[in-house]
Amino acid sequence: FVLYIDPKMSFGTGHHFTTRLMMRQLQSLESWLPGKKGFDFGAGTGILGILAGKLGATAVTMIDIESWAVENCAENVTVNPNPNCTFQILEGTLEYVPEETFDFILANINRNVLLESVNGLQNRMSPGGKLIVSGFFDFDAALILEAYTAAGFQSLVQLEENGWICILFQYQV
Repeated sequence: FVLYIDPKMSFGTGHHFTTRLMMRQLQSLESWLPGKKGFDFGAGTGILGILAGKLGATAVTMIDIESWAVENCAENVTVNPNPNCTFQILEGTLEYVPEETFDFILANINRNVLLESVNGLQNRMSPGGKLIVSGFFDFDAALILEAYTAAGFQSLVQLEENGWICILFQYQV
């Protein structure tokens, strides 16, 4: 897929290791994604949510804490039109996301936010849903695995590039 991304001050051009790893994990779900509803937590430019839409997701909610990232995300959604996917773009923290469940969640943030958000993400995950996380180094992988496994997530695939880790989980209820 060709994605047009103007990053301005936002994170997510596809060049950083974590973004590339997230995109690879997301593309591995291409046959599973059609008709699914997802959530991009810490959307930045919106690159991951936009890709999810291109891969068949029908709705993606995206959130970031930075107003310029939210504006940038909206611009990037506009220049990557997708009549088969609706995008909702929000500004704020996880608490600003409506109390609904998602078939998949994308979270390319950092170790601390991922650890603080375990329960909030678990509460928004549909049974059998997929969670892809990145934004942390290999030496933090055990912490992430322990926290998410304790919350009912099963690790399916772990990718590594240049010391950065990305984990694909499935939510087991």
